[in-house]
Amino acid sequence: MKIVLDTSKIFGSKRIKPRKAKTESLFSRILNFLWLNFDMIGSIALTLVGFFILFGFNVLNVYNTNFVVMGGDFTVSYLGSVFYRLDDWRWPIFTHTNLAYPYGISVHGTDGSPLLSLIFKIFHKFFGLPADAQFVGIWMLISYVLQSFFSVLIFRKAFKNKFLIIIGSLFFVTSPIMMMRVFVHINLMCHFILLWAIYLWLDDKLNRNTWISMGVILSLATLTCPYFLPMVGGFFTILMLKKYLIDKEINLLTIIGGITYLALVFLFWFYMLGMVEKEQVLTSGGWRGLSLNLTALFNPIWSQSRVFSTLTPKADFDADNYFGFGLLILLVMFFPHVKHLFKAENLKKNALLSLLLAGFVVYALSSQVKFGTTVLLDYKPGPVIDWLGSVFRYSGRFFWPVWYLLAFFLIKTAAKSFPRFAFVLLPCLLAVQIWDLSLTYKAKSDFIRISYPISEPFKSEEWDRLDKQYKNIFIFAHNDNYRDMWRWAIRHNKNVNYGFLNRPSSKTEKLVSQVRENILSGFVPFNDYFYLIDSELSKRIDEAAKLNPSVAILKSKIKNIDGFKILEYDAELADQQKNFEKVNIPVTHKYWTDTLIQISPYRLYRNVENKFNDYATILDFDDTVLNLRWDKYGEEYFKKENDGRYHQVDKRIEPKPKEQPVVEQAVNNSEKNAEEKAAEAEQVKEECVEGKSEGLEEAAKEKEAEKKEDGAGAENANQPLLNAPENKVAK
Repeated sequence: MKIVLDTSKIFGSKRIKPRKAKTESLFSRILNFLWLNFDMIGSIALTLVGFFILFGFNVLNVYNTNFVVMGGDFTVSYLGSVFYRLDDWRWPIFTHTNLAYPYGISVHGTDGSPLLSLIFKIFHKFFGLPADAQFVGIWMLISYVLQSFFSVLIFRKAFKNKFLIIIGSLFFVTSPIMMMRVFVHINLMCHFILLWAIYLWLDDKLNRNTWISMGVILSLATLTCPYFLPMVGGFFTILMLKKYLIDKEINLLTIIGGITYLALVFLFWFYMLGMVEKEQVLTSGGWRGLSLNLTALFNPIWSQSRVFSTLTPKADFDADNYFGFGLLILLVMFFPHVKHLFKAENLKKNALLSLLLAGFVVYALSSQVKFGTTVLLDYKPGPVIDWLGSVFRYSGRFFWPVWYLLAFFLIKTAAKSFPRFAFVLLPCLLAVQIWDLSLTYKAKSDFIRISYPISEPFKSEEWDRLDKQYKNIFIFAHNDNYRDMWRWAIRHNKNVNYGFLNRPSSKTEKLVSQVRENILSGFVPFNDYFYLIDSELSKRIDEAAKLNPSVAILKSKIKNIDGFKILEYDAELADQQKNFEKVNIPVTHKYWTDTLIQISPYRLYRNVENKFNDYATILDFDDTVLNLRWDKYGEEYFKKENDGRYHQVDKRIEPKPKEQPVVEQAVNNSEKNAEEKAAEAEQVKEECVEGKSEGLEEAAKEKEAEKKEDGAGAENANQPLLNAPENKVAK
């Protein structure tokens, strides 16, 4: 008799079989996921391997701060972030007053990476993380991983083969325009923001997820570097226009709603960054000098190439858009295909993208187009473009979208033109690209691996006294050793007014200008600061001390403490000129007509409209000439004309010589008469000695008596003149 055990009654058949099915399904799903995302996993894995080979693991150590204080813009970003973390919570949330004291500044004002600064401030305030913990290494890793991620998404639009997708993504990961930002501009390393916007354009969809992605991209761009805003905004615009004008998928109301949504996202973060203050300065100079050069693709300005040499000055580093030798080979091979893009039918087919990229190129070149050091074109673009150029002055950065799309097109064209050979060609050219840029990679790797602890310059006991006596530090410029002073201020929790600040408010700039003028006039305005005198101000103090006794006294009070020139408040340096009555001096310059305001016997200024005052030292001043030494422009000379104004002249004119006082003339005349009488008497005496007549001897006695009488008369004549007031001549 066969007995069969029915386990379904014990365990339940419907429970046993599904378990087996679930186990198989989970395993197959994992394998399927790994295969479907093999390109993503492979690209990110290779990116991580390269990252840790170059920079090691210690770069992620938040307590490893040696390399972040070695200088450069990223040191300023780090120190500015630490100042922000040390301050109390304020509103708007990204502002603080530890820098730009007493007015305060946004953490964006030192390129302090607002997003990570906020995260690290939360960990400092609530979880005890040291305020000086560094996030540079973490941000580098995040940037490179996301660069790999969005590169894969982009090349999935070009290839189905996962191997080619990985190779294409690695061209983007190793791009020199991103690598040169390592340990230089940490906020400009996040090229993944730009790649994300490019991917949305290539994805060619405008749905709910797209709008969410746009909001996140816009938020990241605002909270990292504003230079990404017009770039990503351009791709958002042409995507909306395409869906409205060409694809007819959305209506005008949708566009208006989308623009309103994106504007609100931007304005929210712009306000939270504290950038809506009335006195906030958004513009700055330098557009024409920091633009794209026509040699950019084969001109490694700061990138180091094994093939090409630098063709332009190193000062143009922000225009570095070197392509890399591997991509340049592709450009030469497929130049006819690139040329074909500029045919009318292709431009018409891709009109929106063509217009956007053309706009980026024209703006990147600026109004002064150069090939190397040769100026090919110089024009005036108008006030609107000039204003835009003053806001986004590093215009060479706007070539980045063109760089990535050109590289994408060449890699895609190579695979399409040589379907089988591409599996060999593209990896070989990637190897050539990496070899060409290997010197750049080595320089970046050496920076982190051989960075040593910074020597401590603050050795004198005077620093302990300054720490106890003062709460604030006044800095006049962002040169010399202001970074060291920032580090000391962080360690001792001091407020600092200045240093390298990215477009601070006009109130901060005016305060620096005003106090500098006070110093050059010979007095110290505030007793709760000590003042760091930089080398340029020190030279001007030396010059002013030769003319102004008050400045000479101030100069003697400056102490050299461990290489820092420190000035402190002293009662002897109180304002001696506050009762000076200001004098208006009408001046006609070659380029302007204005009234200069004399604020002391030795100083004056010109109030330039919408700008800061231009100060000058008075070299000579009377009713005929005015000779000045401008703080910014050097010496200029003016002569008073019949219209009562001082007109500029080319050569210095000496002032009128001082008139000789009447008392001095009388004394000189009496002395001259006495000398003549004495000479006559001496001659008569000689004649007597030679045996002349006694009559002559008597005559000599008479002459001597007359001399005495004349001397007494002169003395009586001079007596009232000695008490006469001295004639004064204005200088």
